Amino acid sequence: MMPTGISMLTAQPNPSQDGAYTLFWSHVAGATKYRLFEDGELAFEGFGASHAIADQPDGSYTYSLTYCVEAFGIEACNLRPVQAEVTVVVKTRQSAPRSPEKAAP
Repeated sequence: MMPTGISMLTAQPNPSQDGAYTLFWSHVAGATKYRLFEDGELAFEGFGASHAIADQPDGSYTYSLTYCVEAFGIEACNLRPVQAEVTVVVKTRQSAPRSPEKAAP
């Protein structure tokens, strides 16, 4: 029997003003591990249901999540289309546009 899919992938806070945020997802019964991808590249692999990000530069990052299951001694991963996706925006206060300073009289 195949496990049900991942029903949730969220990020808190989103948007992030300091480049730090945590991704959370729903646990899938029967999953042996999760694989979290950032813009298509593997960013985390493990059993937990969250992953913290720190010091992320300004930009937009899309995360997708898949999971692995084991059957008959064989592990199958990257099960599709059973996945979830979220986009996180990082815009630090230092990079926010500043209003022009008023000239001194």
